[in-house]
Amino acid sequence: MSTKRILWILIATLAGLVNAPWAMAQYGVRNDPRGGTWPSDDPPFIEYDPFMEATPFVDPGYFDHDLQFFAPVEVEEFGGNPPPRTGWYFEYSRLYLSTSTPELGVNSNWQSYSWGNRFEIGYFTADQTGWMFEYTRFAGPSSSTSFINNPDQVYIPDPNADPDVFDPNPTAGTPTVALDVRSIENIGDLHRFDMAKAFRLDQFDNGGTVEMYIGGGYFGFTDKSYRATDVQILDPITGVPTGEFFPNQPLTVPVTNNRIWNMMVGIRGRKQKGRWVLTGEARGLAGINFQHFAPYTTVTAAFGNATSVLVARDYFAGSTSDEFVVGGDLRGEAEFQFTRDIAFQVGFSMTYLGTGVARYGVPSANNEDLMMVGANFGFLVNR
Repeated sequence: MSTKRILWILIATLAGLVNAPWAMAQYGVRNDPRGGTWPSDDPPFIEYDPFMEATPFVDPGYFDHDLQFFAPVEVEEFGGNPPPRTGWYFEYSRLYLSTSTPELGVNSNWQSYSWGNRFEIGYFTADQTGWMFEYTRFAGPSSSTSFINNPDQVYIPDPNADPDVFDPNPTAGTPTVALDVRSIENIGDLHRFDMAKAFRLDQFDNGGTVEMYIGGGYFGFTDKSYRATDVQILDPITGVPTGEFFPNQPLTVPVTNNRIWNMMVGIRGRKQKGRWVLTGEARGLAGINFQHFAPYTTVTAAFGNATSVLVARDYFAGSTSDEFVVGGDLRGEAEFQFTRDIAFQVGFSMTYLGTGVARYGVPSANNEDLMMVGANFGFLVNR
């Protein structure tokens, strides 16, 4: 079965699963006039709107929040638990994650670290259904190595020689050069967007809540490897370096683009005790990775003067492929309720794609895994 056919099957399955509950839930939508902090005992009944149920859009004034974000925390001292929140919510997390390096890279067992950002916005209605939107931006995880290879000798023909006359020493009067690989650096870049329909189960007796998600998203990961080379001029007779380098050194940049379209299911648990809240979340995803390889090599080495250019050319060769991808996320957080609606959180995040990821610009090695794990901190509003 082709990967394109698998992709269409995933899309059709996702559409069917997301729409299935709506045909059954032909009941009215109830509105919490206090904006989801403490639902009233008898919220007003609003006429059923099938468009709102089948899409993530709601009227601007659907949730009438009192805007008292800094109201004091309402904590039950003698048992009892606050009901689940409804209305719009927002969450921001600052990420510090390590990223696995390519298997073919010079530091394949190393982890590279960098900072990123994650934004989540969504809502729940009084009927405990809603939508979730999440965007993650993570740039700059890099792994580099500096070293000198055994130089490759390059002999340059004498530009002043007569091409019609045989010369037993064609490099006479022209310096030879040595090519030394100076450094290799691997850099990653991530853009991720997820959208899901959310369902909240009835609150447990101990105050815990469970939310379930089903949706899809886009996972874009770009892998670049910079290979810098020193070109040094050698004495044509002794082969000893003259100490003169070409002013513009060759640079090779293999670029690999992973464009993953996936469907996603998830579950999130939450338990509050006083001002403290503990949460745990797990997601699973599967999809198709449309890969694109674009290795660039730029050589603009020159010596002597600006007009004596050895090579000045960009080399480009591209190819495409596609692979099936499976993976998931694990998250755990501890939140402290600062005010009624605002909380601060700290926790850990892990994303793992077990197969189907292309790295290092090599089309034949396009089925690697990708691990991103680390810590996060941030704040939440009405979550």
